[in-house]
Amino acid sequence: MAKVVELKHINAFLRSGTPEPEHLKSDIINLRSFAFQLQKKIKEIKRELELEQEEKAQLLQLSRLDPETQLPISRFFRADLNSLVDKRRRQFESGEFEEVKAFAVVHIRLDENFEQITPERYKKILAFKIANQLRQIEMFDGHLYQGDSLGDFHLLLPMLRDEDTVRNIFDLEVFPMFREYHSTEDLRIKFDAHVGVAIFPEAGDNTYTLFESLELATDNSIRFNSRMTVYNAELGKEYRYRMRIRRELKLARQGYYQDFQLGYQPFVNRQGKIIGCETLVRWHHPDLGFISPGLFIGLAEKHGEMNPLGWWILYRACEQMKAWLDAGAEIEYVSVNLSPLQFEETFARDIHGEDLDLGLEQSIHSLLETMGLRGDQLKLEITEGAIMKDPLHSIDKLHRLRESDIRIAVDDFGTGYSSLNYLIKLPINTLKIDKSFIDDMMTNESNRVVVKSIIDLGKNLNLEILVEGVENKDQKEFLFEHGVDLIQGYYYAPAVSGEEFSRLLAENTFSDR
Repeated sequence: MAKVVELKHINAFLRSGTPEPEHLKSDIINLRSFAFQLQKKIKEIKRELELEQEEKAQLLQLSRLDPETQLPISRFFRADLNSLVDKRRRQFESGEFEEVKAFAVVHIRLDENFEQITPERYKKILAFKIANQLRQIEMFDGHLYQGDSLGDFHLLLPMLRDEDTVRNIFDLEVFPMFREYHSTEDLRIKFDAHVGVAIFPEAGDNTYTLFESLELATDNSIRFNSRMTVYNAELGKEYRYRMRIRRELKLARQGYYQDFQLGYQPFVNRQGKIIGCETLVRWHHPDLGFISPGLFIGLAEKHGEMNPLGWWILYRACEQMKAWLDAGAEIEYVSVNLSPLQFEETFARDIHGEDLDLGLEQSIHSLLETMGLRGDQLKLEITEGAIMKDPLHSIDKLHRLRESDIRIAVDDFGTGYSSLNYLIKLPINTLKIDKSFIDDMMTNESNRVVVKSIIDLGKNLNLEILVEGVENKDQKEFLFEHGVDLIQGYYYAPAVSGEEFSRLLAENTFSDR
């Protein structure tokens, strides 16, 4: 076995002065020189490796950060959340704590005013500004993460264990920053935030359930336009109910909506005569009972069920209108709500959700022709917000609907802040004043002023004025006195079945009211 000659031994030999052949001494000197060069090369390689490792660490750190806000991105929030959940469970199982140690997770979502900021670079600048402000809150430093969009932030707060503490911090240090105006160059905007909170382990003892509870709390804040929602058992129960309704909607489509019924609420003129009616859908589920339209329509719109349901409503309403006319009833038109999603769709869909060959406008024209109805015997109610989402496209689409004399009403007028520049260009027949202005109109001077202003505006544009939600005689008299054309509401009648509405048409007994 060969011996290993170390450099220190060679040096000792050379210093000893022992006489050796010159060629041996020369070889040893060359060997020492090579060893020195080798050591130098090893040091260089080590330094290169260290620099490479530092560069990789920097790249790794950068890959963790959102380029706009310099916060760790959302997947690291989930990873860190999972680690903290595992740690707390191990601590409890090892007996370190008598009960599982709680902590809070938070989702901050900036409201729609932020989302509508343009150009995009302004939004990026403001997102960075908000991120910095949140970072400056001592308890948040190092626990703040970027969400899936610029207006989203997550917080993982190991030291916050109860709802009251979380609320106090947000009330004192977070929400005030959103009450201020934020300026960027020529942009000055005020926006707010919706916050969801989930507390481990009450809201979930594993990462999946905890995150699901957090998103549920956030969605609840957005849905009810509130600042903060903390997950609780009641919220979870509501969520499960909503998911049940979502599943039942799909089953209802497959069953041709056999448990759905249409109701018809009359439009009454100042002489007390029924001119038309609004079609309202109701759902009486065999197991769940009556399901609020506000719930199932919202879920249908959110989960892609509104187009087939809307098409079914439109078909059945036209079918009912044809039956009334064939029976000799005196009614000018039936009115059907067109959901924002239906209005935006390029193609209509049947009740199975399949695309029809024709576009929405052409499909409605074809339906009227098949039913033997004139275009002016159908009115479509479209919300102000849906029209104003893309005014130029809306104007074009409404013109195509009007080619067959289909009546168009702007629904919930007064809530969508329309531009008058576009309003005067819309090929519409009717302004429908939202119920929210009517409820306390007789005791609220501001609402009376708004209502009178809308009436005057509509009259100046030669539009029909329809008011919904009228419940008493004082409201009726005030509205007709100020120029309203039609009234809808419980003062005259609730939504009734097609058969009951036939009786109302035959009697037409509202002239004495």
